Amino acid sequence: MTTYKEIFGKPIKVVSSDPANEAEGQVWYNETTGKFRSVVAGGAWSSSGSMSRNPANDALGGCGTPTAGLGFGGYSPPGGTVGLTEEYNGTGWATGGAMNTPEAAMGSFGTQTAAVSAGGSPNSAVTEEYNGTAWTAVNAMGTGRGYSASAGTETSGLIAGGNSPPILGNVEEYNGSTWSEQNNLGTARYQFTGCGAANTAALVFGGSTPGDTGATEEYDGTNWTAGGSLNTGRRRLA
Repeated sequence: MTTYKEIFGKPIKVVSSDPANEAEGQVWYNETTGKFRSVVAGGAWSSSGSMSRNPANDALGGCGTPTAGLGFGGYSPPGGTVGLTEEYNGTGWATGGAMNTPEAAMGSFGTQTAAVSAGGSPNSAVTEEYNGTAWTAVNAMGTGRGYSASAGTETSGLIAGGNSPPILGNVEEYNGSTWSEQNNLGTARYQFTGCGAANTAALVFGGSTPGDTGATEEYDGTNWTAGGSLNTGRRRLA
């Protein structure tokens, strides 16, 4: 089997903490976390079809893929919430089924045909599922919240932190039917974001504590561990 050293002429560096000034293509092994790390270049952004909302809304929920995306809910100036749902096919947006309870700043995860909206600002615990056509109300979260981070799928989802108020570190998992309380975040925060394909491999980063933070945490299904911080602390990420 060909090794990294044979390909690039040098071995993978073993370190106890991630380098402060990473360069594109750099690879290393962090013996403290037991994980390999690398730096890869991101792609470019290009313009596509605009959403049909008029006026424009903010604090929407969203999930899916670049060719099957979903956007729903949000604030409509001067401050009311909307239940509008729009589906994206990789080119343009089309109107989908409206939410039963208009929400904004909710947690959201899943796919265009199996999506979950969880909570909303200031302290909603309402949960709804979308099947590609219509929304259905399901069991509510244990703790109402807005501006939480979220990750996963309709049957393996995660909601972390948020603002109830107060600012929360609470974490709940969704199994497609019910919510269950899990271990708290290391840093309570809100207006941050998350990603991951399941609630056993999730990542949350950024947000407000209430000051802007770049803190990153990784979830393995049981515990949270600190990851490398964002270069610039910020809130309201996507």
